[in-house]
Amino acid sequence: MLALAGVLALGVAPAAADSLLVNGTTRTFVLQAPATRPAPLVIVLHGKTQSSDDMMTRTSWPLIAKRDGFAVAIPMD
Repeated sequence: MLALAGVLALGVAPAAADSLLVNGTTRTFVLQAPATRPAPLVIVLHGKTQSSDDMMTRTSWPLIAKRDGFAVAIPMD
């Protein structure tokens, strides 16, 4: 919870869940994107016992993406 508070305090845009269809399979992910587009995209993969929520709140990816102006996407499954 402390990490999430730090993210919000620094003005990082909230991440949004989204999905896309790839070869007949729906892929879901969390995306935090800057307002300026186009922007580079970093896809952050998590381990089997982790979730996209863990990666958004327990890592620095959202803060670094905000600071450096890139989008970060984290698969939900």
